[in-house]
Amino acid sequence: MMFDQTRSLSATTAFVFVLFLPAGDLRAQALRTPTFVFEPGVITMNAVSAPVPTGSSTGLNLRFLAAFPTSIPWLSLEVGTSFAPLGLSNGQREFNEPTFFYGPVVMLLPRDRTSNWLELTLPFLGAYRLDENGEANRLYVTDLVIQGAATVPIGQKLLADMGSFWSRLTLYGIMEQNLTPSRNISTQKFDRFNPTFLYGVSIPVFGPSNPGNAP
Repeated sequence: MMFDQTRSLSATTAFVFVLFLPAGDLRAQALRTPTFVFEPGVITMNAVSAPVPTGSSTGLNLRFLAAFPTSIPWLSLEVGTSFAPLGLSNGQREFNEPTFFYGPVVMLLPRDRTSNWLELTLPFLGAYRLDENGEANRLYVTDLVIQGAATVPIGQKLLADMGSFWSRLTLYGIMEQNLTPSRNISTQKFDRFNPTFLYGVSIPVFGPSNPGNAP
């Protein structure tokens, strides 16, 4: 039993070491520099199956995230927070409480396959946030969410001659689905398909000059 535990621990340690093994040259090290991004935009909730009587809700959304490349080319790690500082329409002001998210991001379509016009990723995240349906006994819950994220490097394509800041701007669109929804206290049902939509602009704060990452 002790041998099995030691072997398991050694395997886990080896995996983590390989995943974050420093690059052997300066170029590889630059590619693995974390990218910190500020993403002002809009969030739309309950657009597909809106509850009665509130309906769908939309509002200003602010996201702050850090993306960490790994030694696996198609895999990165993401951690960040988002909140709607002004609340949402239809009186949904409670959603200005922050959400904290973290997890792996899988590259589906890199930019170099689309002449640097489009990038598609699949973030699979844990989300620590307000229990919007009120089923849980505690105010905050941890959900598993999956996202389909698309980014368009509009800065590189259309604003490159306006300076380095403008050339790094990227448009993003995200469809997010909660895989562990809470039961609605009014209907006593689970809404298995009710995606949230996020869209806006990514503004790099710190990182490589060509981060090539999705939100």
